[in-house]
Amino acid sequence: MSYPLRFANPPFLPTQQLPLASKKILLVDDEQSLAQMLSTTLQSLSHQAEATTSGWEALKKIDTQDCDAIICDLKMPEVEGWQVYYSRTGRG
Repeated sequence: MSYPLRFANPPFLPTQQLPLASKKILLVDDEQSLAQMLSTTLQSLSHQAEATTSGWEALKKIDTQDCDAIICDLKMPEVEGWQVYYSRTGRG
């Protein structure tokens, strides 16, 4: 015997997407295709996303421009993600 699933109050289902403020995001990944895919996805969501494939290049960009968020691969050649993080936070 099966019982129909019934809700006293239906779950919340948004009928429209809530607008999000556009953010400036720096993407850092030594795999160029992944960095570009993430950049394209974030741009389609109205964010200003810029991708770089080098930790050194990321450090230069961090020094010369502001960004709201950094999405960074942790395992990269030369400069790893944790080094990028510590340069931004002033720790380490």
